[in-house]
Amino acid sequence: MIIFLIILLFFQSFIPSYGINEFTTNQEISYQFNQQGISQVEHKINIKNNFSQFYPTEYNLSLSGSQATNIQVFDSNDAIPVNITKNNDEIKLSLKLTNSKTGKDQITPLTIRYQSNSLAKKKGKTWEINLPQFQDNLSNNTNISLKIPASFGKLSSSPSGATISIDPQNTNIIFKKYLSKIILTFGEYQLFNFNLKYHIENPLTQNGIFTIPLPPDTANQKIFFTNIHPSPQKIETDLDGNWLAYYQLAPQSNIDIIATGQAKIGQNPNYQFYSQPIFDHQLYWPINNPEIIKLAKLYTTPRQIYDYVVDTLNYDYNRINNSIRHGALTALENPSTSLCTDFTDLFISIARSGGIGAREIEGYAYSNNTDVKPLSVGADILHAWPEYYDNKTKKWIAIDPTWAKTTGGINYFDDLDLNHFTFVIHNQQSDSPAVAGSYKTDPNQKSVDVSFADSETTITPIPLIITTKFNPFSQSYVIIKNPNLFSFQNIVPLGEIK
Repeated sequence: MIIFLIILLFFQSFIPSYGINEFTTNQEISYQFNQQGISQVEHKINIKNNFSQFYPTEYNLSLSGSQATNIQVFDSNDAIPVNITKNNDEIKLSLKLTNSKTGKDQITPLTIRYQSNSLAKKKGKTWEINLPQFQDNLSNNTNISLKIPASFGKLSSSPSGATISIDPQNTNIIFKKYLSKIILTFGEYQLFNFNLKYHIENPLTQNGIFTIPLPPDTANQKIFFTNIHPSPQKIETDLDGNWLAYYQLAPQSNIDIIATGQAKIGQNPNYQFYSQPIFDHQLYWPINNPEIIKLAKLYTTPRQIYDYVVDTLNYDYNRINNSIRHGALTALENPSTSLCTDFTDLFISIARSGGIGAREIEGYAYSNNTDVKPLSVGADILHAWPEYYDNKTKKWIAIDPTWAKTTGGINYFDDLDLNHFTFVIHNQQSDSPAVAGSYKTDPNQKSVDVSFADSETTITPIPLIITTKFNPFSQSYVIIKNPNLFSFQNIVPLGEIK
């Protein structure tokens, strides 16, 4: 009996289809990238007959969104003629297997080679590699290997389960188990230029003091302002590490403030401000609710809570332009209508109820595909994600359960990419201070502009202004004023101040 084997491989949905387990396939897929991001791809496919009366005679391959070129197909002996048809962004390959092996457990080998320039994309100071989705099952074993040039930089985020080796020329990565999607990020840091607009009003009949939160330094970002206009009366750090700029407004007046600068996203080794976790009941974090308490007893580690939130909630793309924050309880009651704030609020509520420190981050996250990495769009592209407090390291760890869900399983627990830019930290209160992008009279007005920076801002530091208050009969003290538009950490006196 002759049976046709038709296997469909999709670059967006890489899912083999078989004929009732007549065959077992093993695939070795390799990607070798050059310094321009162009990849040479090779599929080595072994088709094993599970029965003596069946053998493969035909093979079909569909490549969608790959921009595949220079396609070549070989069997064990020679090149195989291939019929190529194109339909919009899809390329279909049809080939006849004239040298198929017959008999049970006999193997028919195939090799498919092509070139693609769409898998690796340069994004600011980082490279992102987005491999096609694939599926593993009992009749299909797939190993994937990648060879990435050292010029791409350090591997900064990847799915778990990878075997990684590094030599002077390349980073070599191997995946030997099922993963629904593979996204890899390379680079030491990311640079964003930002332009933020704030509109504040004083409706009172007397002078009022108002604050706005400026993007702060964190353990994972360093901020350099180029201008804050008009200048605030002062800038203070609150208990969460937010930078609050103070403005005094006359009665029934308003003011428009513009803050421009650059954010360097990556490890900030000099950062020393670490707010302590708190466990208060908050508007969006009902930690004393019986259902939340029950969940906190079931899921007792950050990873367990993260997995539960990812498995339970579903992202509602229809709510993106009507992103009213609901909170943890509404997320549980309506799990299919969730946004990033719902994923975040539910994680924080369960964690805090179980005695695990957790807080919310709101800010900007770069996404080149809002279907896979959705954002609250409207006029300003914003995103929310949680952090949990690691009692061993005494540090806050950022995670993103929303994108873990929408990407179909990318590991945003162990590795958060370099495209998350913090605007505001919510620890003391779940809803204050309001994030940049909230200070405007027209909701359709764009007040947040963030773009990749080509080069790092060069700033010559102005010396700190140091004055002393000496009193021989009581305590003396030193006043240090920073005239720069960036912060200083770990200031150590060079000698005794007299």
